[in-house]
Amino acid sequence: MYKIMRSSQTDLLFNTIECNKKLPFSAIFLLLALFFCIKPSGAASVDVQESTNLSQGHIALVGRFVHSKSFYLFSSYTGVVERIYVSSGQKIARGRPLSLVRPIDSSFNSLELKNESNFSRVSEIFVKEGDKIETMEPIMRLTNFDDIVIESHALEPHFAHLQVGKDVAILVKYANKELQFSGEISAIHEVSDQKLAMLKVEVQFSKELCVPEIDCPSILRAGTLAKLILAKSGF
Repeated sequence: MYKIMRSSQTDLLFNTIECNKKLPFSAIFLLLALFFCIKPSGAASVDVQESTNLSQGHIALVGRFVHSKSFYLFSSYTGVVERIYVSSGQKIARGRPLSLVRPIDSSFNSLELKNESNFSRVSEIFVKEGDKIETMEPIMRLTNFDDIVIESHALEPHFAHLQVGKDVAILVKYANKELQFSGEISAIHEVSDQKLAMLKVEVQFSKELCVPEIDCPSILRAGTLAKLILAKSGF
């Protein structure tokens, strides 16, 4: 495992992003660009390693957990959501009733929607009881923990240090502690952006720390932020 030295500056940056989890990635990485590239008046320029107190042989990125696969539950007709039987984050079995929809057309009976998929957890619920929904409007999203990965974006100075298969140390805040997982870069994609040269990096992680005492599916949910530490090429 990497030994990471902490700094108040990077903690402030990470906490700012943590408090604004719904920020789009473009906004998050604008914050990163400003933090790492803009120097105060009268101060010398500061590179990523000095700003994060990492050793000279490492770089740091900010990532977010996302699901690579999802199943969306829809209603087959316009109606009103009468019941929601589950909550976000809940583990569910196949065949489990999820929602009850009453159609606007009284000639149809109420429709009980069940989990007919192989997905086992409620990731998001988009409506509440009493809401009117249209045909094929999503009611909730189902996912599997095994399909969760980390996505990050890297700016041009980091491009030379990114390769598929490269080891990554993953740091996640939990209960006033910082859990550390190991992982590797599984994919790198170009991002079309007229203002910044940027790559999207996908990281798969080892679930070795996911023991009964650490409820990983509850901690490592979509939207959770992580610090990614990578060795520089040539070190």
